[in-house]
Amino acid sequence: MNNLGANKMKFIIKIALIIAILAPSLHAQKIAPYTRKTLIGAGLAAVAANAAAASRTLTLDVTPYDQITLVLTLSRTAGVAITLTITESVDGGSTYGAQHSSSVASGTVTISPVTWTTGTISADYTLSLPIGCKSITHMKIVVAVTTGGAADLITAKVMGGTS
Repeated sequence: MNNLGANKMKFIIKIALIIAILAPSLHAQKIAPYTRKTLIGAGLAAVAANAAAASRTLTLDVTPYDQITLVLTLSRTAGVAITLTITESVDGGSTYGAQHSSSVASGTVTISPVTWTTGTISADYTLSLPIGCKSITHMKIVVAVTTGGAADLITAKVMGGTS
């Protein structure tokens, strides 16, 4: 092989080595992270709106999830609004604290407990609510229905997801 052919071969080998070294970064693409979605807990299955609060409460271990989605259906007869009270735990479910919001006026921060309330409803209603839970271990969701009776039935399922 003449000197020119040998130099070409060395050049090709060097290029091949550079490509092999840089290939992972040259071909790297941002791929959407794997998302695991799992049904959490037993949910609520046709629970009367006037049942005891314990029967209308979802108690969830959300430790492995970044976000949950609550899908709640009210088969409505008399109920006129749905209210959700959500409490959270960071210690494995030993103690729960209410979610809070804050506002600032004239340099003063006011912290208030949060309740989630629908507007007035006059027919069967389905609510889908995503809730972040990355920094907590457990969550309780109490469902209440304004003027709800035995014929107003609450069904709820919770899906957890993470990436």
